[in-house]
Amino acid sequence: MNNPVVKGWKVKLTYFKPISGKFHGCGEYMTMAKFFLDVFEEVRYKRNTGNLPGLARNVAWSDEAYFVILVESDTHPNAYPGLLLDFQRPSL
Repeated sequence: MNNPVVKGWKVKLTYFKPISGKFHGCGEYMTMAKFFLDVFEEVRYKRNTGNLPGLARNVAWSDEAYFVILVESDTHPNAYPGLLLDFQRPSL
């Protein structure tokens, strides 16, 4: 049997303002993470380093910009939708 070569799975991120819940933007990226819990860790890392797809670089932890992030995927075999609600600035 021929197994298709998996080049990754598309992860979709949607950003909301935490107080008002208003839509702020969206982005997506490809992941090779086998477990979806690892995808959440990837998104946390991207947020903490200011590299969230769909946002300007280094905006993620500016004083004005804290976001609730909806993480989901239509293609990942272990996907389930989830929210990242961490509002504290990371200690780097």
